[in-house]
Amino acid sequence: MCICDWAGAFNFRSNGVVLAGVTPNSTIDNLDFESRYDRIQYTTPVFGGLRAQVSYGQRTATGEGTEASLWYSGKLMGDFQAAIGYAKVSADGSATGDRETIGGSVSWLFTGGFNITGAYTTRDLNAQNRDISHWYIKPGYKFGPHAVSFGYYQGDDQFANGTKMNAYALSYVWNPVRWAEVYATYLMYKGDTDVGIEIDDMTVGVIGTRIRF
Repeated sequence: MCICDWAGAFNFRSNGVVLAGVTPNSTIDNLDFESRYDRIQYTTPVFGGLRAQVSYGQRTATGEGTEASLWYSGKLMGDFQAAIGYAKVSADGSATGDRETIGGSVSWLFTGGFNITGAYTTRDLNAQNRDISHWYIKPGYKFGPHAVSFGYYQGDDQFANGTKMNAYALSYVWNPVRWAEVYATYLMYKGDTDVGIEIDDMTVGVIGTRIRF
């Protein structure tokens, strides 16, 4: 789940005044490639923990999407997973223009319970002559049915050049039985710009549960 999803469409404020359109979705999206669309995809068998996949399809009404990725999953003092990907959308002359996305992530769960995840993605918006990015790091610890983590996230130039959004997340998950979990998260979004606009901090608290059938 993207850090922006918890408060995706809430507008930020500047000295109490609503900034229309300036939301977590528009400032700190994780740029998670191209999501779902009609396409043809080939995935290789797994060789030594490695697998690759490539796809091609109709991403928008005027643009086609091409994606490729390489994945690894294996044992390294615990469970280790990593992936790197590339995506390109040809906008076929539309106002949004072509875009290219490159990114990757690593997750490592050590046998003692300590775990860490990191990711970085950058996107080239050719028509806007703008490069945007998102990265994060999240260390955590699992003990029995409990898990805690702290995440730091940053989105650069996503809303406009010169804008930077940071987010901090403290999370807890309790998994008392295999089919149920309870979770709680506290988040703080902090913004900064080079265009003379002060963005007020936004805080969000979340509590919920998930039941598996």
